[in-house]
Amino acid sequence: MKVVYRKMKKEDIARCTAIILASEPWKTLKFSKKEARASLLDGVKNGEAIVAKINKEVVGFIVFYPKGAFPLGGYIKLLGVHKNFRGVGIGKALMKLAEKVIFKRSKNSFLLVSSFNKRAQKFYYSLGYKKIGEIPDAIIKGHSELIMRKTLGPVKKDV
Repeated sequence: MKVVYRKMKKEDIARCTAIILASEPWKTLKFSKKEARASLLDGVKNGEAIVAKINKEVVGFIVFYPKGAFPLGGYIKLLGVHKNFRGVGIGKALMKLAEKVIFKRSKNSFLLVSSFNKRAQKFYYSLGYKKIGEIPDAIIKGHSELIMRKTLGPVKKDV
C-alpha cells in the first residue's frame, strides 16, 4: 500500500468533509457539513493542509497552523483518517509532517482533543503530547476539550 502525501487542494475538500462527518469527535460534537467544509477551507487558505492518498483516493488529512494560531507555538486543528485506513500509520505520518513544519518555526505544537475521545488521546500521548489544561463545556455541554502540548523546550533560552 503506497501512501502519497501532498498539499490539500480544493477538489479534496468533499472527501475530507465526508471523513469528518463519519468520524469522532465530530459526530458527537454535531459538526455540520458546512462547519467541516469551512474548517478545511480555512486550513487551505490561512494555514497548512496535507492529504494522504492511496490509489488517488484521499484517505486522511491534517490541517494545522505553523505559528500564531495558538500562543507560543503551532496548532494542529484537524486530523482525520478514513475508518478503513486507521491503525496503519497514516495519522502518525500526517502528524510528523505537520510537526516538522511547526518545529521549524516554534518550540511548541498544541492541539485540542475531546475528553470523550479516548482513542485520540492515547494516540497523541504515544506521539509525546502531554495534557496541559482543560476547557470545560468548550463545544458542547458536559464535555471538555483537553489542551495538549508537545515541546522542544522553552521559547526563550536561559538568561
